[in-house]
Amino acid sequence: MGVLKTLLCLGLLVASAALPARALPEIASDRALLFAACAGRYSATMEHAWLMGQDGAEARDRRAVFVDLLEALQPQAVAQGLSGPALLQARIAAKAAQARLLNLASFHTEPGQQRRAHAAARRAMAPCAALLLA
Repeated sequence: MGVLKTLLCLGLLVASAALPARALPEIASDRALLFAACAGRYSATMEHAWLMGQDGAEARDRRAVFVDLLEALQPQAVAQGLSGPALLQARIAAKAAQARLLNLASFHTEPGQQRRAHAAARRAMAPCAALLLA
């Protein structure tokens, strides 16, 4: 599994070269927080897909990438003073926020609220999607 994590990190770094400089933080602890948030958001997306009768395979695969990246980067982030519980909290908070947006987008009774929630859910996922190759 170590080789896979290394390849994923290298792929992310190559892909990030084409992104704006602010897309991927330079500090390991900031990158770890971003990866934790993305893992949480993709977890919520995957579970929402299941709720809606879909397989959620794309979200599951993307979540797995961010989990692997987070695991690979966590020792560096902890060495920089970021605790494991803080990373878990970031992941849980992002998952809860995304789940709320997706639930509003799917089940709110007001169409305007649904559209705004759907747009907010897409915007929240954009930084995560920008970090992936496909």
